[in-house]
Amino acid sequence: RLFRRTVEPVLGLGLRGALWYQGESNMDDPSGLACLLPAMIQGWRATRTRAALDTQGPLPFLFVEIAGDVNPGQVDGGPGPFPALREAQRAALQVDPAHPAR
Repeated sequence: RLFRRTVEPVLGLGLRGALWYQGESNMDDPSGLACLLPAMIQGWRATRTRAALDTQGPLPFLFVEIAGDVNPGQVDGGPGPFPALREAQRAALQVDPAHPAR
């Protein structure tokens, strides 16, 4: 429902790209993020295509990578969750090799 109320209406306004800044509220679940980010990209692009708004090709996605110098979940000198979150973000860039996110 959140997508339908907040994102879907904007896709019809000539949106030329999306910039995603991942918050830290789900930093304890990088494997979930690895599934959710590609699904989000595909969903947004599919919605835009169904609305016949894909006149300039697939919707470009840009990611703001979680900072490498901050690691709030670090315990006992371990890496914490941020490296795995950053890797999930990088993997999502390959959702569509012909039209990668950046």
